[in-house]
Amino acid sequence: MTDWQQEHVETGSYPPVTYLLIDDAHIRHMEGVQRILCKPQKHPEPVLKAEKPWEGEGVWMHNGWLYDHDERVFKLWYHCHDPSFFAEYPDLGWNYRRAYAVSADAQTWEKPDLGVVAWEGSTRNNLVAFPPAGGDGPNANVFRNPCHGDSNCRYMSLSSERHPREPGERAITWPGGPDEQSNPNGRGFYLCDSPDGFTWTRRPRIIMSHALCMDGPTVHGFDADLNAWIVWWRPRIQLPRGPKFRTMGISIASDLEKMPYPQMALVPDDGDAPGTEFDRCASVKVSGGYVALVRTLFPEYNNRDQEKRDFRHIHCQLAFSRDARTWSRPAGRQSMLTVGEPGSWDEKLITPANPIQVGDDIYILYQAGQGETQRGIGLATLKRDRWAAIEPVHIHGVLRTQPVCWANRQLRINADAAGGSIRAELQDVRGTPIAEFTMDDCDPFTGDSLDHPMSWGGKSQLSDDIVGSAYREGTPGRVMSIRFDIDRARLFSFSC
Repeated sequence: MTDWQQEHVETGSYPPVTYLLIDDAHIRHMEGVQRILCKPQKHPEPVLKAEKPWEGEGVWMHNGWLYDHDERVFKLWYHCHDPSFFAEYPDLGWNYRRAYAVSADAQTWEKPDLGVVAWEGSTRNNLVAFPPAGGDGPNANVFRNPCHGDSNCRYMSLSSERHPREPGERAITWPGGPDEQSNPNGRGFYLCDSPDGFTWTRRPRIIMSHALCMDGPTVHGFDADLNAWIVWWRPRIQLPRGPKFRTMGISIASDLEKMPYPQMALVPDDGDAPGTEFDRCASVKVSGGYVALVRTLFPEYNNRDQEKRDFRHIHCQLAFSRDARTWSRPAGRQSMLTVGEPGSWDEKLITPANPIQVGDDIYILYQAGQGETQRGIGLATLKRDRWAAIEPVHIHGVLRTQPVCWANRQLRINADAAGGSIRAELQDVRGTPIAEFTMDDCDPFTGDSLDHPMSWGGKSQLSDDIVGSAYREGTPGRVMSIRFDIDRARLFSFSC
């Protein structure tokens, strides 16, 4: 008998299922309550900034970070502004090199001497080695290879880049640009491999054409449940007699080298101000679905007069999906992550990387700054599952769930009721309160907890008579709904 059979099948008690309250999928009725987004707490200063001579005026990142569970550290691949790169490769039109840092807490970063790239005659630096490239470059997205039987491919990267054209390689052209023969650069979306994250090798063929998608793809990662990779793209849209138009598409495929053309996932609609565009997405898997931070360009930024563009009007909205294909923006499309106040270090150009959850904490690294090159990398944090909450419009309100399947014998909540209280009542599928588990029987929760067990008359475990066991039927059984009474409190999720 397997451990799973012993622990769950034979006992009838399974791991709890967590229900986030980001959308209405599990909500039957709300009265006197509203959904709000929970903005992450931003660290007041950049956690990584230009300090070394080769880092020039500023540092920035796209989506080049991960958490190494074996080593228990965060690893970061970032760009540093070094004009000497342009002097070395003028045709690439690029002023950035790539570097590496490591941290135990995502707040204090070490820049180790890697000894792999010579800069002004010395290899005592944290620069990583890669084939010469401009654009986002080979560490724009860095992720672990989930099937790394080949030790040379332990780390992978996907990015849009341009590089000195190789023999037989074709160039990407555009209206009014150089013809194919005179363009010195190859261009497209490439995969790179590395055994250690420090020395990178570009694979020879593009996996997506730069003529069909704009720069800035974001690799969500490999989804074990789907057995597929999920990648965000910006399908190329050129308005007649106008500039490009930014929207978000998504590709889902089992093979990164056989990515289908993206299908539309997020596009501005009638609920957005005219001129709104979506520039990039950073996403993470959560219980029951996927959360994305959508970098949203508001009309004030999209002024067609480049000199009048206002880089403060770039915020990140929250999007949610249950299947990674159909997305919504809940809570009235509020901004989730915003630029700082005028004069702060992150007053412009905010761009997040994929959120990473470690234990009960969610870490969001983002790039921002005060100009095109004067940039740094910041940190924002959330507690587990606290993306959105249900709270009273005024003082008191009620939420009733759809009937949900109970995997075990407890109801646990993620809630902040430090200034009020939350009570719960169990109901059968017809909405009839279950004896001894009514609102009057419930012990009010008045604290702040990520995982509080609700109780009724001191009892938090439901008996076999209520939910049954592996060898005994229960009444009403494993399907019940919950009525929450919320008084000056916030409910983020529940599990049962």
